[in-house]
This record gives sequence, C-alpha cells and structure tokens, in this order.
Amino acid sequence: MKSEELIRKLVSFDTQCIKSNKEIVKYISSLFPPEIVEIIPIKKNKIIVYNLILSFKGKSNNSPIIFSGHTDTIPLSGEWTKDPFKGEVINGNIFGLGAVDMKGGLVAMILTALKLVGTTPENDVYFLFDADEECNCVGGKYFADNFNPENNKCRIVIGEPTDGKLEIGQKGVIEFRVTYRGKSIHASKATREKNKNFNAISKVYSALQLIDIEEQRLAKMIDKNFGSPTIAICQINGGSAANVIPDSCSFVFSRRLLPSEDIEKVKEKLRNMFVSVDSRVQIEELLIGDSNLLSENDNLYMQASEICNNLLGKCEKDISAGWTQAGYYKKWGECLIWGPGNKGQAHSVDEFIELAQIDKMAGCYFALTKI
Repeated sequence: MKSEELIRKLVSFDTQCIKSNKEIVKYISSLFPPEIVEIIPIKKNKIIVYNLILSFKGKSNNSPIIFSGHTDTIPLSGEWTKDPFKGEVINGNIFGLGAVDMKGGLVAMILTALKLVGTTPENDVYFLFDADEECNCVGGKYFADNFNPENNKCRIVIGEPTDGKLEIGQKGVIEFRVTYRGKSIHASKATREKNKNFNAISKVYSALQLIDIEEQRLAKMIDKNFGSPTIAICQINGGSAANVIPDSCSFVFSRRLLPSEDIEKVKEKLRNMFVSVDSRVQIEELLIGDSNLLSENDNLYMQASEICNNLLGKCEKDISAGWTQAGYYKKWGECLIWGPGNKGQAHSVDEFIELAQIDKMAGCYFALTKI
C-alpha cells in the first residue's frame, strides 16, 4: 500500500476529538491479522472512543520499541479553501484536517507495521494508537495507566510532526480551571468589604495578582535548552450584568514547567496560592503532563541520529515548544518526538503534509525496528 492511498483514506475519516474515532480504528485494524490487534473501547462523556494496539513479538524483549500516535484531530474551524476530508494532492502535498497532526505520522507507522507482518523483529514492537489527544487525552491516559511493557527499558517514538528533526525534550504542563464563588447582590450595595467577601470577580482579580508575582519569579529561572518556565491566563468567565455583583467567576491557566521542576510540588504551590485568596475555591485539573528530556548519550538518540544521517542525509535536534504524550510514556523508557511534517501546519486552515516526508519517515521507523 502506498502512502498517498493510505493517508487519503485516513483523512477521509472525520475524527474530530469531539466525535468517536470508531471508523478509523476499524479501518486500521482491518489491515492487520486479528491475532496482533487489540481494540479498547473507552467511555468519554456520552460517546465511546477507541484505542488500538498492534503487537509484534520480537527475538528479544530487552529493548522494546513503542510507536505512539493519535487518531483524532482538532475540531474543524476557520475558512478552509479545500475540502478538509477529501485529501486533495497538489504539488506533492496532501491537504486535509489532521494531515500533518498527525495522520501523516500514523501512515508512516502503519507502513512500518505492514512491513513487520510475518517477520520477527529484533525486539518486541508495539504500535499504540490512541483517541482524544487533542481534547482530553483520555486515550493516552488509558495507555499510561494500563499498558504494561515487560520492562522499563523501552524506546518510545512519539510521531508528532517534527520535520524529521529529533525533538529530545519538552516542557511539562499544568492546566487548571479555578472557580471562586461569592454572593449575588445589586451593584449599588457594593462596598469594599462586600466586594472582598462576595464578589467572585474580585477574588479572581486577587488570584491573578498572585499569578503575576509568580510570573515575575519564573522569568528569572532560565534553562539553556528550554528557556524559562511560563504561566498564562487563557480563559476568564464570570458576571451576568453590569449592575449585579457576580456570585461565580472562573479562569483557566497553563503553567509550563522545566524538566528540573517537580510537577507535584508546583501543583501544591499553585493550589496553596489560590486557597490563600478563599479556602472555598474549586480547582479542576484539566491537564497534568510531565516534561521530557532525552540525553544525547541515550541509546534511542544515538540510534535515531545514525538513521537520520543515513536515510535523511542529516541529523538535526530540537526542543518541542508544545507538550506531547511523551510526558505520560517516559516512565516506560527513553522518549523521542520524531515524525514527518512541518508542525507549523498543525491546527491551521488548509493543513497539509508533504507525501515524500511520510515515505522517508516510514523508512526511518522501519530501520529502528532492525536494531
């Protein structure tokens, strides 16, 4: 099967993360012998989403390889000039929702898996295709909690788009929704004391002042590879009318962590910060994901860099600006973010990926299975 045929098929499936991915998982699984396929249904709110595992027993399980990819896309938005589910090919590029993030990476992995059918690789090889990475990561969390390789010396490749570069690291992430409650009263009756005790927006304002102080502290922490840890307010909701003191106000923030920071200690510090404003604060964890850093002396990096030099003609390393599920999976071993496509195309209108990159990455992945 050729990459163009396969990615056009994958793009044709509407796998927005707000919907089920049942049909794409059904299709991918149909390409393989049933004895190596495991489909896992997962309840997500009112729908069922599906994880997929392809397992190949190797000559050894000393250093298993795990290829990780997600089957979902972001929700469709913007003014597309191309049909997002047609898979139109222009000048060697294929257009479609999720083409680069990350159905191109999936195709490279599927092509690799198809080559392994009927063979015995050097080590055990697993392909973990998860659901809902773009919304709530329910599929990735399921794998992190329930998939148990026989040892923790795995080599894990996250197939997100990197232009073939070896992304050896990423910051961690903490995302909370913080909600303060108050008491609804007419604005004409407001006093400084009542605003402090009853105005939910005033409480959020106090919390944001604490965040601003914390942001100034973080800006002074500089890592040579990752820069500074950051914190950003991303959403605020509250208030119903211009003359009513609001009884509820919430905000969502994103805190990005250096690998040197302890994620549990940072969570505790943030919680204490918000409790200091009002002990009745409600804090909802939206996303908690660890950082990742692969050493250039690690086996996976050395193997991948040699493959890059041999098959791509060069080896470039980078640090991921975003977070990936390497933060979940690194507990199994060495994690590398390495996939086809320009990540600048991810989450964009008229998203596309170069077909040639998919084929090159499939070659790289297959070469790794021989080690």
